[in-house]
Amino acid sequence: MSNEFYKTNNIELLKGDCIKILDNIEKDSVDMIFADPPYFLSSGGITCKSGKIAKVDKGDWDKTVDFKEKYEFNKSWISKCKEVLTDNGTIWISGTVHNIYVIGFVLEELGFKIINNITWQKTNPPPNMSCRYFTHSTETILWAKKNIKISKHTYNYELMKKFNDNKQMKDVWSSSTTPKKEKEFGKHPTQKPEWLLERILLASTNEGDTVLDPFNGSGTTGIMCKKLGRKYIGIDISTEYLNISKQRIENANLEKQIEEVQKEDIQVQQSLDNNQISFEDMYTYNINEEINYREEETVNMSTVKNKPFLKWAGGKTQLLSVLEENLPENIKRSKTFETYVEPFVGAGAFFIYLASNYEFDRIIINDLNYKLINVYKVIKSNCEELIDKLSKMREEYLQYDEEQQKEMYLKVRDEFNNWESVDKVKQAANFIFINKTCFNGLYRENQKGGYNVPWGQQKNPSMYDEEQLRSMSKLLNKKENGREKIVILNGDYRKVQDYIDDKALVYIDPPYRPVTKGGFNSYNKSGFNDDAQRELSEFYRDINSKGAKVMLSNSDPKNLDDNDEFFDNLYEGFNIQRVSASRMINSNGKGRGNITEILVRNYK
Repeated sequence: MSNEFYKTNNIELLKGDCIKILDNIEKDSVDMIFADPPYFLSSGGITCKSGKIAKVDKGDWDKTVDFKEKYEFNKSWISKCKEVLTDNGTIWISGTVHNIYVIGFVLEELGFKIINNITWQKTNPPPNMSCRYFTHSTETILWAKKNIKISKHTYNYELMKKFNDNKQMKDVWSSSTTPKKEKEFGKHPTQKPEWLLERILLASTNEGDTVLDPFNGSGTTGIMCKKLGRKYIGIDISTEYLNISKQRIENANLEKQIEEVQKEDIQVQQSLDNNQISFEDMYTYNINEEINYREEETVNMSTVKNKPFLKWAGGKTQLLSVLEENLPENIKRSKTFETYVEPFVGAGAFFIYLASNYEFDRIIINDLNYKLINVYKVIKSNCEELIDKLSKMREEYLQYDEEQQKEMYLKVRDEFNNWESVDKVKQAANFIFINKTCFNGLYRENQKGGYNVPWGQQKNPSMYDEEQLRSMSKLLNKKENGREKIVILNGDYRKVQDYIDDKALVYIDPPYRPVTKGGFNSYNKSGFNDDAQRELSEFYRDINSKGAKVMLSNSDPKNLDDNDEFFDNLYEGFNIQRVSASRMINSNGKGRGNITEILVRNYK
């Protein structure tokens, strides 16, 4: 098609006026349409964004028009949509009071039957600045089908019940507006949240169905079609928004990998249920990463004052002695350092060890995982409240039988994924609970930030150690002359750059490069592929130029291929050392045991 902007196997983005482009789409070929047309509300009014007064001006495409123009515009595009829609297909149209009633009139005029009037109640609407009317906090979504006798529209009733605690789902849906994490590639003023399109698609389509969005915007409909196995056609007149959509879709390719791992999760859980995997194997099976993972319990930690309070893939407990041995000689001798920086802190085994056994002026820890960083901050500021919540959760968990424990785990996991529904302390308690009761202590997020690791069948897990948490809290609260000695950051690894100078010791422990073919290492929605490893090497060279002492760890590709010089080439000119590390978890028994990892130092 001449209007083609971007195309993959099941995704097609078209640039141009939807009224014209719809003429070129095959009649009766689309199973479902979601449309979010202009609201026609940009009239120079004011609103509040991020606590500041802002104009209500979404763009020229959204300027206020009179009733006749609204009517003619809506009739033209809806009539074209009707032509491409199958007889059993449905159309969803979102809007506010400024346009939705005209749309409803047009739908009935064109021979549609309105099935439902969905009210999306926003829990965080912008305030009413004029104070002359009720605050607008809802949008309406009309769901309609062709008003013909042969029409048999899709409605996945049982699935919707499951989404609603096994109760019939009602037509009022409450949730916050689109979160910032869904706008990382750019903003659209009327962007819909992913959960909303997920629900609509699951309710009214099946896998393999074709979905059309004539006002593609930033592409949320296409993203969810990608994730849910639907075909998608998106149309938009704006190159800017189509580029945002393209980036989001390409980023969503990682979700396919996640889905494959989820399938393996289910198979593993079924095997556990059927006693096909032994208790021992349950702790030697890795479906999440093809990298090193170490259980704290396998290591003698008697000399360590504080221990990691979480299980973590790639944790450094077993390599503490190796890491310490490879510190700069002056730091080892004196047991002191000025500034320590760790941009990928994870469970913090090395940071905790150094902070507990060395004298220091300042430590900066950082991680991209904001849920993880929240745990650190809560331990620091609300430790006793956290312990109280964990105590109650453990007491409840231990009184249950196996089936009830699983139900509690799934309930807490759901609450954990509904992040904004609880306070920060409860969020942290939920994090620790699922970490200690999930399958193998794995942590993985999908593109929506959703955690979906299955229950680990641990009847009496070591959920937390209150004295350990108190000790950790004391450590994080260290001060000197009124200044906090440990700084906790949340963000990309580059966020620590301003803290690094020629007096800094930096330890970089990124997501590892897989050591087996097809290995999976997408710890977060952004992933960490070879291009990311190359960018990290540039960061390494940048901080090296500042005079900082830098040590980096990663997997050794030579475990798989003796000729793989990826890191040798990437860090040419630096001190590359290969060290032995036990691999405690792997789905393949041949992959367990001793392998080598690399340490890259910019000092001898």
